[in-house]
Amino acid sequence: MVGAVTAVVFTAVHFPSVQLLGFAAAGGLIFSALYRRYRNIVPLGIAHGLCGAIIYHLILQRDLVERFLSPP
Repeated sequence: MVGAVTAVVFTAVHFPSVQLLGFAAAGGLIFSALYRRYRNIVPLGIAHGLCGAIIYHLILQRDLVERFLSPP
């Protein structure tokens, strides 16, 4: 039950990007299950960053390196 609520909240945080909602829902369920089993948020944070960067690049077709290194 708690994992489902966490997944819904995790998905809601990603709401402005409709393209990411399915990935966020799946990730929320997986990350919730992994946290419940191992109780360590550090590897989940790293996994979230890596998965987010890959999905951001492949799904949204945006280059993160260019975005953060280019001047405003």
